[in-house]
Amino acid sequence: MNFKDIPAHENVKRQLRDMVADGRVPHALLLHGPAGSGKFMLARVFAQYLHCEHPTSDGEPCGTCPACIQHQTFNHVDTLFVYPVVKTEKLKEPVSDDYIEEFRDFITSSPYMDFDKWASSFEKKNAQPIIYVYESAGLERRLAVSATASKYKIVIMWLPEKMNEQAANKLLKLIEEPYPGTIFILVSNDASAILPTIKSRCRPVEVTRLDDATVAEYLTRRLAMDPQDAMASAHIAGGDINAALRTVDATSVSRMFFDYFVQLMRLAYQRDVKGLKQWSADITSMGREQEVKFYEY
Repeated sequence: MNFKDIPAHENVKRQLRDMVADGRVPHALLLHGPAGSGKFMLARVFAQYLHCEHPTSDGEPCGTCPACIQHQTFNHVDTLFVYPVVKTEKLKEPVSDDYIEEFRDFITSSPYMDFDKWASSFEKKNAQPIIYVYESAGLERRLAVSATASKYKIVIMWLPEKMNEQAANKLLKLIEEPYPGTIFILVSNDASAILPTIKSRCRPVEVTRLDDATVAEYLTRRLAMDPQDAMASAHIAGGDINAALRTVDATSVSRMFFDYFVQLMRLAYQRDVKGLKQWSADITSMGREQEVKFYEY
């Protein structure tokens, strides 16, 4: 991924490039703004740009050096991801690495980082993922080891506002007294919920909401939607691509349920027993969650 692959936010991209060009990369950076605006993608590309061995003249990662290839598969040895997770019976002291494969899949399927989708991916229902103190303790051990493949060891933390108090206090110490060559990139949907002492030690970069046209273009390109329908969904979403995608999904599900309902009425009217049995089998094959939604519909 390159900066140019991320819609909008040209001012933020310029700021990030200028930090590198001026040799003034802060040891703690806070990308903050509304959900669904693409902040995490900006963080990922910035980390790749910092590690890239042959950045292009127009301020992009080259995409072909070993560092870039490792970033594209989320396997760069000097890039650490921190994100909210869930305690289970088997994982009493969970850390991000316990869920790294699931997180890689999530980043790929939901590049705009839909937190609700991430929370629902855990087996524990109604889970409220947070960043626990065990994370900060483990992070300190890992950062004590110098970068091995590049100049910087980069920590990308998604949703620092989800840290519990103990984790936040430990992170504060790491930011106040950073290990040499360490860069923290915090990606927040709600900067006001971050511990003020942490926020004050980060260089803030605001990422504003996307305009409706940008969201609509994304929906049209990704889902092959009719431009007029895409614009209507974008307007409802208020600049949040994740909300726009949920709107489209809800509309599609409602249409599907309506079609099934009409089919049921026709089969019942015709007293088509064979057809009714097949209809019942089709509903059952949806899976329990969708089946319940249908009967609620």
